Amino acid sequence: MLKKILSTFSAQFLSGILTLVIVVLTARELGTDGRGVISLLILNISLVLMFSGFVGGGALVYLTPRENFGRLLVAAYFWAIIAAISVSATLTITGLSPEKFTLHLFCLSLINAFNGVNTNLLIGQERLHQRNFSIFFQVLVQLIVFYGILQQSGERSVYSYIQALYVAYLTSFVLSSFFLLKKKKRIVSQSFGTVLKSLFSYGLYTQIGGFVQLLNFRFSYYMLEKYHGVSVLGVYSTGVSLIEALWIISRSISLVLYSRISNAQDDDYSRVLTIKLIKFAIVLTAFCLVPLLLIPTDIYIMIFDGESFAEIKLVFLYLGIGTVMFSASAMLSAYLSGTGQFKVNTKASLIGLTATIALGFWLIPDYEMLGAGLTASVSYFITVSYQIHQFCKITKTRLAEFFPKKGDLQLVQQEIRSYISI
Repeated sequence: MLKKILSTFSAQFLSGILTLVIVVLTARELGTDGRGVISLLILNISLVLMFSGFVGGGALVYLTPRENFGRLLVAAYFWAIIAAISVSATLTITGLSPEKFTLHLFCLSLINAFNGVNTNLLIGQERLHQRNFSIFFQVLVQLIVFYGILQQSGERSVYSYIQALYVAYLTSFVLSSFFLLKKKKRIVSQSFGTVLKSLFSYGLYTQIGGFVQLLNFRFSYYMLEKYHGVSVLGVYSTGVSLIEALWIISRSISLVLYSRISNAQDDDYSRVLTIKLIKFAIVLTAFCLVPLLLIPTDIYIMIFDGESFAEIKLVFLYLGIGTVMFSASAMLSAYLSGTGQFKVNTKASLIGLTATIALGFWLIPDYEMLGAGLTASVSYFITVSYQIHQFCKITKTRLAEFFPKKGDLQLVQQEIRSYISI
């Protein structure tokens, strides 16, 4: 268990570092306009993947040990094609995706959706090392190819980045396919239609939660692009990518917490551990945020090689408090999921999205990045507040227990020692 957790954390951490390098490289070489276009493209690919995940997502993990491998694979690929065609077309028709990128959006989404099916099947077979390697290798290839294109051809356009995406996505897909075909278990299965129905019934509610959360995080991108153009979006999205990297801390801690709670017999121990880890994550995230705020603006201009990125520090100021507060959400989500309270997380995301849409239409047209940052921070605060309210209601916890205490670090240290000694 510990090896799998450490493998997953290492893959997430290293992939996160490489992704930050890609963000800086694209900002330096393609400027604010390029970053804005890339942000919209990645967001739209993510939306396609969310719809593909109704069949090829978490439900696939659950059904892999229980259904025929071939039936699951065909059903998930079939739905991925439908999702890629329908969502790509819808995004283009509604103007949320530029028409010139329609074919690229469809192809990249389809390849990535197929790869997502493969990696979820690997998770279902408990082959996390191979899944983690496939994901890490994708980001590594993307960075190497993009840098190579810039050095060899000298072409500095969004299409250079798109070429790197094709190579990275295809490489990861081939690799994950190789891992899958190397070892598969034959199980007598039901009909294709029954398997597809089972995938939908298991995956629908969970994936809706993820879809709502994605919109909660990224709805402001569409608003900024519509009212202020891709250049403003480029600065804002770059700042968001950097500050959201701080969530690697809380998400990694929540991974361990989820594993512990899912197997815990003592409810009160799980409750106390969750509270202490929430405080630990908030303090650690706030501590890591301070350097981002203290670094002079001139340094950011030097890093991103452009005066247009001078305002990136403002993004950190606008999002700072909300980002620190939202680090608690990972722990709360882990506890609620680990105890079977999945609906609470989905409702929290819906409440947050409602706030995002309402505040976004009010603040973003007039206040640009300030409006987007305030919208996000208020939405994060509302989401976490609802989760805390439900957590307190379910576990009979008093709000006073969330305030820092002298012995908070002791239980966290015990947990760390227990994992090290395994």
